[in-house]
Amino acid sequence: AALVSGGAAYLAERGDWGVTAVAVLALAACGAIWAASRRKPVDHTNVNATGEEATEPAGVITAALQSVAPPPAGPLAADAAGAP
Repeated sequence: AALVSGGAAYLAERGDWGVTAVAVLALAACGAIWAASRRKPVDHTNVNATGEEATEPAGVITAALQSVAPPPAGPLAADAAGAP
């Protein structure tokens, strides 16, 4: 990023032709990024993974939820808090 911005600043300091060159290069970069994004567009037919991409080991989500869930309330919770 530093090299790109430094090069753009260097060109822009050269005058009107430099500013024009920076604008043309920026538009070309935007066009290249847009063209790359169109190679595999995401739509309603492929937004969710199906088949082998969607498989995961059994219990992964349950284990993740248990690791962040608070402990249950009840007699054991009261004993842990030091309640009589």
